Amino acid sequence: RHPNPVKSHTAHRLALLGIVPHAHAWPASALLLTLAYLLWPFDHMAEWSDAAQRADCARCVGRVLLAGLVPTTFASSFVADILTSMPKLFIDLLQAVVQRQEYAAGEH
Repeated sequence: RHPNPVKSHTAHRLALLGIVPHAHAWPASALLLTLAYLLWPFDHMAEWSDAAQRADCARCVGRVLLAGLVPTTFASSFVADILTSMPKLFIDLLQAVVQRQEYAAGEH
């Protein structure tokens, strides 16, 4: 069985940085904290109505994820354009999930 070159390269890169088994924790925690903040139902600064702004943002992202099933607005196409400009972020999140699953399965 040949080793996966991407996996071995990633492991080598993490070993060089001194980050070993829990390297997946930082991207995963950043994603979870962002989602928690986005879904937080209370205002942090009431004069800005930030809970309503976050709810509008969550609805807009939801419309992007349901594209083709819901009407398209300028805001949803703008958010979709921004999200499609960030493939590195999504690749890092996917890699974090895969590393977490491999670590949990004992393949480290």
